Amino acid sequence: MNKSISQRMNQDILITFAVIAVLFVALGSFMLVRWKDDNIHIVCRILDTLVAREQDSLANELFERRILALDMRLAELSLVEDVLRVELYHARGLPLAAASRGAATEVSTPIDIDGWDHVRGYAFDHDFSALRFIRPIIAAGETIGWLRLDYDLSLLRKQTLSFLAYMFSILVMTLLCTQLLLRRRLRKSVVNPLRKLGASMREMNSQTRTFNVPVLKADEEIANLGLAFQELLVRLNSSYRDLDEAHQALARSERRLSRAVLASSDGIWEWSFDTGQAYFSPRWYEMLGYEDQELPMTFQTWKDLCHPEDFQQAYERIQAVVNSNGGKSYSFEFRMHTKDGEWRWVLGRGDVIERDADGRPLLVSGTHTDVTERRLAEERLRQSEEKFSQLFRLSPDAIVLLNVESGRLVDVNDSFTSISGFSREEALGKTLLELGIYRNPGEREEIYRRLAREGFLRDFEFEALHKDGSTVVSAMTCQTLTLDGVPHLLAVLRDMTQMKKLREVMIQSEKMRSVGGMAAGIAHEINNPLGIILQASHNLVRRTRPDFSKNTQVAQTIGLDMELMARYMRARKLDLFITDIQEAATRAAGIIRRMLDFSRLAESGRSQCDLQTLIEHSLTLARNDYDLKKFYDFKKMDLRISVEEGLGKLACTETEIEQVFLNILRNAAQAMAEATPPVENPRLEIRASRVGDRVRIEIEDNGPGMNAEISRRIFEPFFTTKPPGQGTGLGLSVSYFIVTKGHGGTMEVESEPGRGTRFIIELPFKKQGQE
Repeated sequence: MNKSISQRMNQDILITFAVIAVLFVALGSFMLVRWKDDNIHIVCRILDTLVAREQDSLANELFERRILALDMRLAELSLVEDVLRVELYHARGLPLAAASRGAATEVSTPIDIDGWDHVRGYAFDHDFSALRFIRPIIAAGETIGWLRLDYDLSLLRKQTLSFLAYMFSILVMTLLCTQLLLRRRLRKSVVNPLRKLGASMREMNSQTRTFNVPVLKADEEIANLGLAFQELLVRLNSSYRDLDEAHQALARSERRLSRAVLASSDGIWEWSFDTGQAYFSPRWYEMLGYEDQELPMTFQTWKDLCHPEDFQQAYERIQAVVNSNGGKSYSFEFRMHTKDGEWRWVLGRGDVIERDADGRPLLVSGTHTDVTERRLAEERLRQSEEKFSQLFRLSPDAIVLLNVESGRLVDVNDSFTSISGFSREEALGKTLLELGIYRNPGEREEIYRRLAREGFLRDFEFEALHKDGSTVVSAMTCQTLTLDGVPHLLAVLRDMTQMKKLREVMIQSEKMRSVGGMAAGIAHEINNPLGIILQASHNLVRRTRPDFSKNTQVAQTIGLDMELMARYMRARKLDLFITDIQEAATRAAGIIRRMLDFSRLAESGRSQCDLQTLIEHSLTLARNDYDLKKFYDFKKMDLRISVEEGLGKLACTETEIEQVFLNILRNAAQAMAEATPPVENPRLEIRASRVGDRVRIEIEDNGPGMNAEISRRIFEPFFTTKPPGQGTGLGLSVSYFIVTKGHGGTMEVESEPGRGTRFIIELPFKKQGQE
């Protein structure tokens, strides 16, 4: 049911009053609470000053346990105005003495001293009738007792109630006055004038659509509302007349519009069989470089512009559509002559859209689409295929194309004959196994298994056999593709024999460079335990000398037999010095042992290694790297290691994998040390988990990160972002070769500027060919 303006006005006034009342109460409550808290804190500061004034006297009497003096002093404090009770407690919160109204009283229960405010130096609570104030008694920096004062808050409670009554009275008077004023004003200027205006509208003449605006004693907006309604009726009458005229014009153009909708947005043409006339749209002329209607709209115009070799076929297609009685549509590509003398390919489409009662065609309509760019693209594609065929033949890398289903070679280039020794005629139609290309036939299953998992294979290194029986180390990059609906494998093989020898030299060279950097670190670390040894030895000799007065005094107090000598050593902490000597020697021996293990040449075979131990050894080597310590100390970094439980042993060359970890750790530390601005709270996380038959190792930092260009080239040999003399650009390249070629794994990097870097390494648990 609709409500009147007066009813809605009353409802809105009530809602407004309710909101004002809520806000008023909230503001008053907030002010009251603030006022009450301020008064409470003022009282607390007064009491704190009072106790501070008696601090020294209470501390002395409490320290000397003069209970009678304490009772008298508490009695004096209880005489202070509004102080109800004073109690004194031991340092552990146990009651000691109490006074009230100038006389000693019985002590109360213990107090809880755990929650007092260390910043303000006191604690308090209240129940609006009394304030309980607690402050520690401190002597020589230590708390020796607690003083509690109960303060009367009755005056504060009376002031609060008076404030609430005053606020309530103001609120009621304000709401009543506001309601009276709003109701009178709205009724006079809004409600009554709108009622008069509504009555006049109901008396409007429905034939002429006019009405007389009443004289309203109201605000300007209400008076203008009647005038606006009258103007709206005038414009509505004019709109009715315009709508009738537009409807007639729309009916005249509807026939042509429906034909245009059937065609496309390209050049539109029509051909009338009754008159022989034609119609070409402005886009049709523009497509050929002419101005609109620059050429006559006739069938002959199209015939003159059409290429002589294409016209006859195009005309026959149109005649076939005309004679098919709606059975098919016209579509044909032909060339047309442009104004600038060029030939452009045009796709013509059309159909008969009007016929007479006997089925004879009256009107043919269609579109012309410029397809020159597509035809040129097809020609370029054909030429590109010819060039690709030449590149396929002349490529310096061996390229083979084989049928995935049969595994037989479909095509090979000339470089394949050089690497394998087989001629093209000998290779085609046979499989790589039949040619004996694989030294280890099991590698063929590994290739197809990785292709099925990843969709492509990059730089898969294996040993291929030449026709004469010699071994060729090859790297294969391949991917599956579909040709004529049949899956094929396109593989590129590169002779890596010389490259592999170079990699081995690079790996050993980089390892020796790392060992050289850490050798200085070992000398630096050995100095620390040696210093401890010398200092402990010096103290041991100095504190056992008979001519040292302090030693003589201690020895005389405990005697000279063996038992007393043992007590003397414990009292002077000589046993701790001996322990320091032992720990320092152990530490030096451990550092030297780990350095010697790492500096050995990589073993030709592999062993079963514990990944957790490898990570910890790598971190130890990084902490002892002297070159790193010059720029960054690993002890300042948040190191987090997470290795999945039950991960198992990893078949690898221990020193090589440690070198990979060390190279990544070194790069991360240097990047965070040289970042601008410096990295706050540097963090390094190492995670290891099992993924199928492989182990996944992630090393992530929160350093400055890298852009896409650097990430793409990070594993390239001799690529470095460091200044000359600070890096060779071989560390990550060697690491990549160790992981991918040496251990059959994968190594990737993910990084964004300002968001850190993450290296992802995946290694098989078993080496290739291992059962």
